[in-house]
Amino acid sequence: ALRGHVLVWPSTRNMPAALTDKILANDPTIPPTILSHIDEITQATKTFLNEWDVMNEPYDNHDIMDRFGEQRMIEWFQRARTNLPTAELYVNDYAILSGGGSNVAKQDAYEQTIRYIREGGGPLTGIGFQGHFSGAATGIPRMWEILQRYATAFPELKFRVTEFDHTT
Repeated sequence: ALRGHVLVWPSTRNMPAALTDKILANDPTIPPTILSHIDEITQATKTFLNEWDVMNEPYDNHDIMDRFGEQRMIEWFQRARTNLPTAELYVNDYAILSGGGSNVAKQDAYEQTIRYIREGGGPLTGIGFQGHFSGAATGIPRMWEILQRYATAFPELKFRVTEFDHTT
C-alpha cells in the first residue's frame, strides 16, 4: 500500500512559480488548472497508490481559497474521487498533535475545515495528522484527548499520522 502526498498545497509559496502571478492576480484559469493537475497526477498514479492527501495544510496555506472560494476544497476532493473511485482521500495538517497539543485554535479550524468539506459533499475518507515532533513529544493523555475529539466529531473517518519524525 502506498499513499500519495499531495495533490493541492493551496498557497502561492507552494504552487509552481509559473502560477504565482496568476494566483495573485485572481486569474480565472487557476481553478481549472488545479483540476487539470489533479486529473494528470491521479491518472498517472492510480494503479500504484491507494491513498492520497488531496489537500495539505489548509490552516496556513489558503491563498487559493481566499481568492477563488472555499468551495474549491470540495471540488478538489470530488475530482480526486472521480478519478480514484476506491482510493482513500485525506486532508492533512501539522501542529494538531505536536507542541504539547496546545494549538487549540488550529485544532478548531481543522475541525471546521473537515466539517465544511464533508457537509459540502466532499468525499473525504480520512484525516491526516502530521507527526512532526521536536523536544518533548506530546504526552499520551493529551494526544488521546485530541484524537478522541476528532473521532467523536467524525466517527466515519480514518486517521493517519503522516510525515512522522522526531528531532531533539
